[in-house]
Amino acid sequence: MTSSLRRLADACEAQLQDGALSSDLRSLIDERATSAADETPSLAEGLALASSLRVSLAEPSVDPKSAAWRARAREVVDRAHGALSACFPRPTAQRVRGLYVIVDPEHTCGRDVVEMAELALRGGATAIQLRDKVHDKGQVLPTARRLTALCHEHGAAFIVNDHADLATACGAHGLHVGQRDLPAAEARAIVAPWQFIGRSNNTVEQALESLKQSADYIAVGSMFASPSKGTAIPAGVETLRRVRRAVPKDTLIVAIGGINLENVDQVVAAGADSACVISAVCMAKDPQEAARHLVERIKEVRRG
Repeated sequence: MTSSLRRLADACEAQLQDGALSSDLRSLIDERATSAADETPSLAEGLALASSLRVSLAEPSVDPKSAAWRARAREVVDRAHGALSACFPRPTAQRVRGLYVIVDPEHTCGRDVVEMAELALRGGATAIQLRDKVHDKGQVLPTARRLTALCHEHGAAFIVNDHADLATACGAHGLHVGQRDLPAAEARAIVAPWQFIGRSNNTVEQALESLKQSADYIAVGSMFASPSKGTAIPAGVETLRRVRRAVPKDTLIVAIGGINLENVDQVVAAGADSACVISAVCMAKDPQEAARHLVERIKEVRRG
């Protein structure tokens, strides 16, 4: 175990440049027999080591002294795992660029959510999110798995709303959390390192906090009054502009809330990389055509 701890400390120092975390890990090693260090491990190897140690340290100990050490070791190893996971590349997050459609059984005019997702994808959507606040997770899981496979077929991203465990179980590309859901940093400990995380934001301050939590994209909204948001006061396009100015240029921004064919040009012009819609596609008479028109409009605005 000490050799694995040493390798994990090396990984944190090499990949994260985090001397404090590396020092904490090495202090644990000093209390045990040490072993020679090998070559500098990769990020993936560091994650594998951390995952292995988390399993090893979960085994209970009858020795009080050992139990105390293991408890401290678990805390430090969990921190290392979270930090390394946050650095893991998640290129599939870039698939949310373009048209991002949320399918929700309460907003499909009675149509099946998988059927709705397929129509949106045929119309050019690049990302599908499943939001289901009606059914139990056991009922949602088969649908989530079907949507995962469907999005794979179309080269699109599939995102699960709220539930990190459900996203992990179905193999979704990503997870979306709100301000009142599990913090992105905590969700990172549950989902796989390759799964991206998006987070909802209403203000610049929230957006900056989401980036601190290593969110892979930040959703800003509501842009306009929205049927799915009830009486919520829109954050507005100006908030989107302020967020765009406040965050690094490579930050992936999703605009959401009340977006339709008549106003999508405003959010794209304000700096959104993605336009997220529900009603504009899922409540349309012809969802595929509605998606196609939105995609065309987004492309037109980007071409200038």
